[in-house]
Amino acid sequence: TLIDILHDTARRYPDAPALDDGTVQLTYAELLSDVEDSVAWLGARGIGRGDRIGIRMPSGSYALYVAI
Repeated sequence: TLIDILHDTARRYPDAPALDDGTVQLTYAELLSDVEDSVAWLGARGIGRGDRIGIRMPSGSYALYVAI
């Protein structure tokens, strides 16, 4: 899955660049941390694996990649 690939890549190349949208630059370790923070935030609100949610944000933004 996509999250498995992210975990593997962050483990193997934590300091490699993962995202650069022109304003925000993140390494794979930072991206994984942001993803895990988002998972925790959603979980605290009762949203978990298999639930569907709508996300609205500008195309190409760093937040979009974290949300995916």
